[in-house]
Order: sequence, then C-alpha cells, then structure tokens
Amino acid sequence: MIRDQKKRIETDKAPPSTGFRSQGLIAGGILFTGGQIGAEMCEPGVFREPCTEMKEAVQATLHHLEQVTLAAGYNLEDVFEVSAFPKIPDRRDEILSEVELYLGKKPLLFNYRQVFDTAAHSLIEMDWLATAGNGSQAEKAAQWIHPLGNGPEEQMIDVVDVAGALDRLTMMHGRTPASTEAERAGAFARLAAYRDGAVFLARFSGTSAWERHPQGDEIVHIVAGETTLRLMTDAGRREELALAAGMMTVVPRGMWHQFVAPGGVSLMTVTPQPTEHLRVDVDDPRTAAAPAQA
Repeated sequence: MIRDQKKRIETDKAPPSTGFRSQGLIAGGILFTGGQIGAEMCEPGVFREPCTEMKEAVQATLHHLEQVTLAAGYNLEDVFEVSAFPKIPDRRDEILSEVELYLGKKPLLFNYRQVFDTAAHSLIEMDWLATAGNGSQAEKAAQWIHPLGNGPEEQMIDVVDVAGALDRLTMMHGRTPASTEAERAGAFARLAAYRDGAVFLARFSGTSAWERHPQGDEIVHIVAGETTLRLMTDAGRREELALAAGMMTVVPRGMWHQFVAPGGVSLMTVTPQPTEHLRVDVDDPRTAAAPAQA
C-alpha cells in the first residue's frame, strides 16, 4: 500500500503547517514540507506577529522549514526545490537571494507565484522539497518534479556566470574510469537544466569513463586546456578528435566516447539524460559488461 511507504514528520521546533497538513511527509525518498509562514515562534505552537519586512519574513520561514527538515533526518544540502508565495509583488530576486544565502547554494528548482494573501496574513508562505543522498539523486528528483510545476510561463530564466562557476571548481588530478562520485566532488558542477538533461562544467586531468547517451546528442565545448576525445561507433570504428580551448563538437546519440586529458582540461557539456557509464578501462566499450546508468 502506498500509505505504508509514507512517513509523517512533526516537530515542536517549528510551527504547525498551514492548512490541515503535516509539517512534513516523506514519500519515495523525497521530503515534502508543508507550508510555513514568515512569523517567528516564541514558544511551541505560538506565533509572534508576522514579520513586517520581507527579508526577515523569508529568514523566519526558512528557519521553520529547516527545523522540519532536520527532524526528518535530512539537512540543507538535501534541499533541491523551493517554492515561494509572497503577497507583495516583484520580490522574486530578493527572495531567491535570501534562499541562496540560507542554503549556501542555488536550488535546482525555484518556484515563485504571487498570491492575494497567506495564512495569518504573513508576507510570505514557503515550502520546499529535499532528498537524501548524492547530487545525482537530487537531479533525478528535480527532473521528475519539474514537469509537475506551473509550466514555462512560471519558470525563472537564470543567467549563469560560467567563468565564476569554473573558478569555484577544483582541478581533479589523475581521474580514471573507476573514480568515484566522492572523488569527483568539487570538480564538476551542474549549471542549468536543459530539455531532458542539463548543462555541466568539469575540470580534470586523466581519463574519464567510457559513456554514451541513448536519448540524444551531447554538445562538448572546451573552455580551457586540451583533450583527446575517443569515439567508438557501433560498427567498431574508433576515432580520436584533438580538442583545444575554444573548440566544440557534437557526440552523436548513443555513441560511446571517452576523454583523455593528461595535461588537464576544463569543459562544458550539454548532456541528455540518462547517461550510461563503464567504470572499467577497456579498449572497446562494446565488449564490456552492462553499463551503469546515471
């Protein structure tokens, strides 16, 4: 039964949820928080007057959501979607800025909609979603949740500072096909969602795993350094492309490919999902065992 897979979350460190809902609910590994408002709680279950400034209202609301999240055994790093419902117009950028400062990152999804009023006439009501585990689980959850939102007319158009994002990455030295996600942490970043995949940025030296993308072509742009891109066709023809900074290429759908960069490379890709990887070093990826999918 689906109800047997759910877990209600309640804590006296946060106010009751708005409406007749739990403070939080875990289903399918995802924490769904109930709505919280911009009013401080002076004692369990008792609100102060709602905050009169949007900044303070957002901070109070995020604090309530964090307490529910901690009670669920999750933390701020696990948050991947934030929804904001202010009753004052034109506050999107201000609210998102406070969210980023509080979380220490930009959420994968940010849903914004102005409303006529909120519970207790607070300036804002907010909720968020979280999932435990690594970044790839959050991305999968975001891809699943995203079509359920308000649609393209409500999506925020983001501007990404690619140079700044690259500066924040660390160079991963000695990458191998067997390198783990933990070892790759800090050297890779997801810049933006795109269609059924995302735009990624990476800095590494060494050799990547063989990979392919069954659902679409992959665009590869070399930002800095150089790499040899190995390609293996279904017919068994092997090709090698020498790519340097400023160059780009398109890897055809379903074609096995691998990056070899002994001197280091920084690259940006537009990658469809899912991706199939081989975590072993082989000359011909077609002969290897079933690939891992991510």
